[in-house]
Amino acid sequence: MTKLEALNLALRAIGQSAVASVDTNDPDVAEWQNVFDTAERDILGAGYDFNTETVTLSVVSGKVPVGQYLRIVDLGNTDLTVRNNKVYNRATGAFVTTAIPNVQAVVDVDWEDIPHEFQMWIATRTALHYILLIKGPVAEASYYQSLEAQRQGRAEALYSYDYGNGSGINKLTSKYRS
Repeated sequence: MTKLEALNLALRAIGQSAVASVDTNDPDVAEWQNVFDTAERDILGAGYDFNTETVTLSVVSGKVPVGQYLRIVDLGNTDLTVRNNKVYNRATGAFVTTAIPNVQAVVDVDWEDIPHEFQMWIATRTALHYILLIKGPVAEASYYQSLEAQRQGRAEALYSYDYGNGSGINKLTSKYRS
């Protein structure tokens, strides 16, 4: 699925004609892009096999920033947390000033590299939220809400996620893994 196909799905959902390009100079397309970006961040931010990596967080200007990641899953130390997009040590009451290896981080992934099932889920959630934004609670919204739930189930059945604990497994697959 391309971003153009996702856009046209949302436009069809509100009864508009399809467009030939994702031109954000068009106010309707710009509005859709905002809804799309939010849906994409919300869904991918959970962290799945395809967008969670082990990274080393480096020092920049005396602190360890994390803003380039969608979410930090596991810093490897329970005293560490994220404050103001930087790593903070609760035990010392100060921001961390040394690199941190082996951090589980949720990374941003190009649209083309997102598995098809997730593209469909993101596109459907975008269409649902776009309907609600443009038309309010109408019958079409119920259809897309049901469709989103189906697409979420398909995506999560195929790709494990971690519930923020760094385990890399979900409720669907955990009972089948050792």
